[in-house]
Amino acid sequence: MKSVINSIVLKFFYIVGLSLILNPLLYAQPPAINIKTNLELNIDTADILNIIKQGGDSSNSNPSYAYEKLNLALKYAEKNKFYLGEAIAYTKLAKLYFGSNTNKSIDYFNRSLKIYEKHKIGEFDNLAETILYLAETYDESGRQDSSAYYFYTLDREIDVDKLSDPNLAIQLYIKLAVFWINLDYTNTKTDYASVLKRYVDKSVIAAQMLPDTMDQRTSPYFIKGVYHHGLRNFDSARYYYINYLDSRQKLNKLNAQRQVSTLVNIAETYLLDNNPDKAIEYVDKAKAVLGKFSGNPFVKFFNSFIELHRGKALHMKNEYLASNISFEHALKGLNETGDHLRVEIVDAYKNMAENYEKMGDFQKALALKNQYIILHDSLHRKDRVDMINRLEVRFKLTEKDKELAEKQLMVNESINKVKQRNLILISIVLLILAAATVFSLWRRKNIDKQRLQEERILNLQNAMQIERLNASIAGEEKERTRIAQDLHDGLGGLLAAAKLQIEHAIKTAEKPSISMSEVQDGLKLLQEAASGLRDTAHNLMPNILLTEGLKKALETYCERMSAKGSTQINFQGIGNFSNIDKTLEVHIYRIIQELVHNIKKHAKARTALVQIQSNEDGSVHLTIEDDGIGMDVLQWHRSSNGMGLGSIRQRVHDLRGTIEFESFPNQGTSVYIDFVQNH
Repeated sequence: MKSVINSIVLKFFYIVGLSLILNPLLYAQPPAINIKTNLELNIDTADILNIIKQGGDSSNSNPSYAYEKLNLALKYAEKNKFYLGEAIAYTKLAKLYFGSNTNKSIDYFNRSLKIYEKHKIGEFDNLAETILYLAETYDESGRQDSSAYYFYTLDREIDVDKLSDPNLAIQLYIKLAVFWINLDYTNTKTDYASVLKRYVDKSVIAAQMLPDTMDQRTSPYFIKGVYHHGLRNFDSARYYYINYLDSRQKLNKLNAQRQVSTLVNIAETYLLDNNPDKAIEYVDKAKAVLGKFSGNPFVKFFNSFIELHRGKALHMKNEYLASNISFEHALKGLNETGDHLRVEIVDAYKNMAENYEKMGDFQKALALKNQYIILHDSLHRKDRVDMINRLEVRFKLTEKDKELAEKQLMVNESINKVKQRNLILISIVLLILAAATVFSLWRRKNIDKQRLQEERILNLQNAMQIERLNASIAGEEKERTRIAQDLHDGLGGLLAAAKLQIEHAIKTAEKPSISMSEVQDGLKLLQEAASGLRDTAHNLMPNILLTEGLKKALETYCERMSAKGSTQINFQGIGNFSNIDKTLEVHIYRIIQELVHNIKKHAKARTALVQIQSNEDGSVHLTIEDDGIGMDVLQWHRSSNGMGLGSIRQRVHDLRGTIEFESFPNQGTSVYIDFVQNH
């Protein structure tokens, strides 16, 4: 397992999980800038947080400006005793120093942590971010014992659901998994696979809190790749790494640093598979990604770290001189970016010593070998590894205690439920006895109340029946008025004109110059009167409805109404109409008559549609639509009685149907009516 772990260190923990991933400018020493500002200026907490945000947002494009803004915000926060602003500013400044001044970065993270703990301020997410990056900084400086302490502190807090940001939780579990991979387990009895599996499972659970489904599914791909990487399942590791790159790229959630880290991890799997050529291919891909950011300070650290992999691959290919050139370039760049004590750096000294030995330079080989031994002993001190294992054991015991406490809680809850159930039974018995005592008195009073209620219901039913009758009478009266108006305005006028025309013809009949045209005009008027009489009789009870059924009657009616005015009435009949009750047919015919009459009279529509659908289940659906000027639907709903649409609504209600109006100004009106027949 030791050889595996010594290679797995290339897990690229610092590219994957360290704050240098999240803030690429952490590796440049911010310049000393004299901030000249009036600290007596009246500034509130919102302004301070805005300045901090400006500094954080400008980190990628202008590190000097970011450093200036964060220091300015820190001064304002200290002056105004705005502790949350101080803590956040210290955290972001610590990120800026990470990689370029590790000791100062640790100092600033600790200052931020002390403020959070002393004043109990802010959301837990703010504190968690500081703890997470402090743990990473300790790990970068080779102090794995301190790093492990803070990692496990945060892990316990997440288990009690204090952390609200699932992305931060996922990052923590990735870092914990990689942290364990980077340790030397040869002298421990830790169940390596189960430790990694625990963090994979927790990462998947945290991802389920993400709002986007694809984000939920693809976020854990990286840690799954790390899991298989650590267990030497290299094909599976590459499967998850490649899928992570593809899926996160499609979601636009893959930054350059994470892309580089994944590519280097893939290269590492090929190194462990003894395929240095393939490893160099992915190292070159990672270098190409970094080439797009050549002007940014963070590139030096990344390039140095990548060169360690290239040196390892060239060492495997027995290209000793080229391998040492890559190693020396990498170590020089790492020395310029801060204090680092990592297994991969230690192994670089070992590989360089072997290269010089192969090339015959035994003096350099011996010096590098001694340096390797010193660094290896410093990194893998037994007391440090034992301390970390004690943390893991303590963590497992805490989980066991938590599990036992949960089981004990369940037992106590069961006991309490039994007690509550017994108490409820006793209470029920007492209530039954009390109820039996007063039952007879209550029953007598209740009977009187029931009688009174029945009388009220009967009166209400009678009132409703009277209201329906009044509405029906009003509708019939309106129908009579309309028919009378048709007879008076139509037939009456035509008959009077015909009478005058014929009388005039009789008076002039003896004259030799009389023309038969006057008689013919009189006959034409009589013919029009007869036609109007037929129309009126048809409106009262169309014979076609009795002989050929509802569908034909409505079709004929719509054709006649289209011919009489400027509104084109279209009819559609759908389904089998033989199942419709004859009484319901008459009501449907009258309802459509009234609605079409309203369209002709008020809607000013060019076209209208009358559609009736008879369904197999016996239900009937009516749709009457026009493209006219619309109507006030709210006013119609407020009106409970009256003529016109009110009588239609009452008629539909009496037939146990439903009616719905939709209308918008200058967009027409739609009426939907449904009837369900009882069989």
